[in-house]
Amino acid sequence: MPAVGNSWDLLSGFDVKSGKDEGGKGLGPKDEYTDCCVAEYVWVDAAGVPRSKTKTLSKKPYDVDCLPVWNFDGSSTEQSPGDNSDVYLVPRAIFRDPFRGGDNVMVLAECYSYEMEPAIGNSRAACAAVMEQYASMDPWFGIEQEYTLMKSTKVGESSTEPFGFNADGSEPAPQGPYYCGAGTGNSIGRESPMSTTPSACSPASRSLVSTPK
Repeated sequence: MPAVGNSWDLLSGFDVKSGKDEGGKGLGPKDEYTDCCVAEYVWVDAAGVPRSKTKTLSKKPYDVDCLPVWNFDGSSTEQSPGDNSDVYLVPRAIFRDPFRGGDNVMVLAECYSYEMEPAIGNSRAACAAVMEQYASMDPWFGIEQEYTLMKSTKVGESSTEPFGFNADGSEPAPQGPYYCGAGTGNSIGRESPMSTTPSACSPASRSLVSTPK
């Protein structure tokens, strides 16, 4: 895998074996961890916002069955009460990590309560049940992902103003010139997502058909 231009490239020359993670039994006896990899578990919280946490694995997983079920404090993400806050992360899909590079992976996980019921914010479970019910059919999905860059603000506060809006508070020009536009007055901040999205999707083996600007 090509270098990603950060400190993770220092591990690119080490051999990482593939297989099922051995947990503490595999990590505990090690004197060094250059033959390990890192998994970034990603899930959706109660508000539909992505969350993630990092786990060191003793071996590089080749499918989700190689990955352990993990957990987190759901009371901090509004997905469980404080008196019984464990929420379990069940791996559902695995991809190469385009940010760390090397043998590291990103894991899309599904959230379940301590009773192993779909946790708050888990809309995948209902979808999976419908997909299983109609497994004999061949559904097609066309997904258009859109996002808005927001101005940075204080820590803990949600921004209410898009990046590039006029600093004096005046109304921006009509949206027409922005669509598939070019130039400093029309594509403000555009270089960040337009360059990052394709470069991240490609090494992660995700399809990206087009990026209308």
